[in-house]
Amino acid sequence: MDLRTHLSEDLKIAMKERDKLRLSTLRLVQSEIQKADIALRTAGKGDAIGEAAILALMHKMIKQRQEAAKIYSDKGRKSAAAAERAEIDIINAYLPQLKSESDMLISVEK
Repeated sequence: MDLRTHLSEDLKIAMKERDKLRLSTLRLVQSEIQKADIALRTAGKGDAIGEAAILALMHKMIKQRQEAAKIYSDKGRKSAAAAERAEIDIINAYLPQLKSESDMLISVEK
């Protein structure tokens, strides 16, 4: 299943489960993807961004939220910082996980 479909299916599940945080975060991700698709079409370079561009977009969203969480923490707004970190966790779940050094050594030995 491609990332767009996975996000869409999880959005439907979040709606059914009434998971407000997951729902709002997934809507934000899909909104950013749609903006990028529109920019691509406007430039005449295709219809939709690819999987790699979606992953890059999600990395950018995580970085923005990390910066916001740091600012909120510095200003003493713990609940706002926690909300940003929760969004990071949700977005991070869709990114490919890096292998640990021990996993890489095991795969090299095989």
